[in-house]
Amino acid sequence: MRRMNYVITAVAVAGIVMAGIYFLRKRNGNYLPIARKTMDKLSLFDVKEFFQQNTRPLAEGCKAVVLKMGREQAQQMQIDLSENTGVSYYILAYYDEKQHKVLDGYTLVETKAIDSHLAEAFGSKDMLIVE
Repeated sequence: MRRMNYVITAVAVAGIVMAGIYFLRKRNGNYLPIARKTMDKLSLFDVKEFFQQNTRPLAEGCKAVVLKMGREQAQQMQIDLSENTGVSYYILAYYDEKQHKVLDGYTLVETKAIDSHLAEAFGSKDMLIVE
């Protein structure tokens, strides 16, 4: 029962994060620039290194998150995608739990595969909180 509540919460937060990204990009009709990276294989080490190198002063309650995103979701958010098929999309961002929004300055990673450690950390969830 406890695990089911965690999964439901993770899915709800993932939806809020995706909606926040969408509305941030749509603000006043101007799309916010999004950093992009293309990798052959995204690893848990790469994710942790990204957040260690891209630290910034954050308010209390902000968390580093990785969001798994399907091609259809990325297209709905009007993210410019490459023509490659067979790739996965991940968003590396900071999420403010108090304001329920994604902070500006997120990165879209386009990758062909992820390593076993990252896959294990995600499990069946669409969002991973990096601590």
